[in-house]
Amino acid sequence: MDGVPVHVQAEADFCCGLDLARLCSRAFLNCELARHAQATLVVQLRRSRACMKLRSNGEAFISGTCTVEEARVALKKAARRCKLFGWPVKFKNFKVRLVRWMEPYRPEFPIDILALGQHPSAEIRQSSASQPLRVLLPCTGVGAAHAGVRIEGSFEVEGEQETPDAGVWAEVSADGRTRFHGALSVEELKQALDVIAPILEDHRIQDVVDPRDGDGDRQPVQRRGLGTRKGLPLKRRGAPLSREAMELEEPVPLGMLVDPLLAASAAASLPLSALLGQVTEKQE
Repeated sequence: MDGVPVHVQAEADFCCGLDLARLCSRAFLNCELARHAQATLVVQLRRSRACMKLRSNGEAFISGTCTVEEARVALKKAARRCKLFGWPVKFKNFKVRLVRWMEPYRPEFPIDILALGQHPSAEIRQSSASQPLRVLLPCTGVGAAHAGVRIEGSFEVEGEQETPDAGVWAEVSADGRTRFHGALSVEELKQALDVIAPILEDHRIQDVVDPRDGDGDRQPVQRRGLGTRKGLPLKRRGAPLSREAMELEEPVPLGMLVDPLLAASAAASLPLSALLGQVTEKQE
């Protein structure tokens, strides 16, 4: 999963009250503020590809595709901007709430999702018949999952709601796609992947080997009565034929037909065309 971008959610406290309307009109660009009392100031950060939200009580939140350090720097710049316009801001209590990969982990083999659901620590989730089957697995020893905390409710990726202090959990879909929830750093994501990968390997769907191939040799074999196309054996449809019927279907070599006719033509001192004509008259 090296090179896959990560999504980070973090928060901090500016330790003072804020006039959001004034900040929106004077301090920040690319921002918007709704017209109600509990509204938050939403600032779009182009450089860090993230969205920052400020509350009137001084709480600041950031969410976007960036690293943890980039999120910290963005919040510090916002605090410095507020201090520049007259607020006694102090940057404190920076905390990472969530780190996750933007793309799921895709194993190179199919997963038996029903067998995986029988794992002792697995939880099967399917809220309705229209929802795909998912299996949740705790990444034991990563984050707080080793404490035996069980997740109540479902993950909401779009709403970005995660159960706090539940450790790192893996969500496995029927097609094998695996997403990790609850990590607070990229290192925890990598540790969780190291824990889950052997479990997925143990529940892979084994390839079906034709018993006629003996020890599993997959080299294309020319079988009796079967041709090949593009290096693969052609399979017959319908009921299997007997060995006698298979032998009848084999093409007869041309030499087996021509050589006896030439010998008979030489013994009768007749040309081959005349001999064929006599054979045709007798058949009629």
